[in-house]
Amino acid sequence: MVLGSDRGSVGLAGTRQAQFPKASAAGNNRVVFNITGNADRLIVSFSCRHHAGYIKFFGTHAEYDRIDAATVDHTGAVHGKKHRRN
Repeated sequence: MVLGSDRGSVGLAGTRQAQFPKASAAGNNRVVFNITGNADRLIVSFSCRHHAGYIKFFGTHAEYDRIDAATVDHTGAVHGKKHRRN
């Protein structure tokens, strides 16, 4: 994801919407990307100040349903949602 341009820094929401229209904001400067036909999810935390993205989670749709996208860390630790049994 490009966070800058010749005209200056571009806001995260505007950049995400223009370049990845199917991605969605998850709060806490995070974006959820639907991958492989919506079977997998990638959560990336972006720092506009550092022009960097940090992978916080990669997993299946089922695994994504068990985590809180705004608080999950790179280890996949679940924060904020109780584990659900199917």
